[in-house]
Amino acid sequence: MTQPATQQQPQQIRITILGDRTRTVSLTPDASGAIAIPLDGPPGLYQLSVVLDGAEYDWERMYEPLHKYGNNGVITGPWDFSINHNSVPVVPAYRVALDGRPIGLWFFSRISLEDLGRKVFRGRMALHLREPGELTLTPYREMRVGWRSAVLEPDPEDALDGLPDVRQEEPLPPEEDLP
Repeated sequence: MTQPATQQQPQQIRITILGDRTRTVSLTPDASGAIAIPLDGPPGLYQLSVVLDGAEYDWERMYEPLHKYGNNGVITGPWDFSINHNSVPVVPAYRVALDGRPIGLWFFSRISLEDLGRKVFRGRMALHLREPGELTLTPYREMRVGWRSAVLEPDPEDALDGLPDVRQEEPLPPEEDLP
């Protein structure tokens, strides 16, 4: 199991929060590198978009020898998940908790050729906010990255639709009556 990571040098992270009260907040990661983001908007879906500076990231981690499909140790990559080590993320990743309750793992996108040249990572995640609370992002493992930009906003693309009414007005016939 991967151990909690530590940041080399905690940095101030500035997150722009869009909505009724657009503002920018500065946050400092704790000793483990975890970042606590206040969530105080109205209920709904939200999207967090982040660009990371990967100038000091271990880029070699994203390349692995391939011993499958007729390959004999050919170095391949960049990968987003390890092809040789139980599919663990090799791109930056964070454990996500909402109000202290773990809800998942957020990993950054597989890197584009343009971002590979720039040494940046991009990631987006969505969450459903029912009431004000706190989003905590804890590094999955040690990673030397800096946050270039971060925006938290009501999700511009997705919406929650109500579930269709699946109640039946007439009971189903007994199984022996079914065709």
